[in-house]
Amino acid sequence: MRHSDISSAIGAQRRVPVSLRVPADLADEVDGFAREHGVRKTDAYLFLIKKGLQRGGDEGGCEGADARVGEYRALLDDLSALLQAPVSAAREAQKVREAVAEAASLFPAIERAYLFGSFARGSQTAGSDVDVRLVIDRGEGFTLRELSHFAKIVQQETGRECDVVSAADVANEALAAAIDREKVLVYERKTD
Repeated sequence: MRHSDISSAIGAQRRVPVSLRVPADLADEVDGFAREHGVRKTDAYLFLIKKGLQRGGDEGGCEGADARVGEYRALLDDLSALLQAPVSAAREAQKVREAVAEAASLFPAIERAYLFGSFARGSQTAGSDVDVRLVIDRGEGFTLRELSHFAKIVQQETGRECDVVSAADVANEALAAAIDREKVLVYERKTD
């Protein structure tokens, strides 16, 4: 097989960067294939994945082809999830910011609302909760019941648990410093 055969088989489609962990023996096989045919490892992976998928539909494929095709399809699903994850994560973070801002706007006593924790750092996962620090105008009055209602609104809008603290609630200096370092302003009450 020639370099041009491999290049034409994988096509010249737009490519996106991905990171993938594969078993060491598979990586060695692909590396050897790439050296033998004078192609880049990326092209070798793409070529072998495409060939494996094409064989999956053949009745007379080599022994174990079904298992390999299943493995390749699983790898492709993982790659697809990796490619979509940043978009989904950014979309989810925006949804959380909007939900916190909307909920804060319903309470006149809330002067500012900050996200902290994983959503502020951009490291949230599917199981992350929403951590919010509120700055309250004590002249307006803000009861524990209202605080609980605020958290419930955020939870309903995001489908995530919501932990709320106010500036006065944070007695632990290390926690207060961590919140101040990573906080992201998502709501500020307009003043006339």
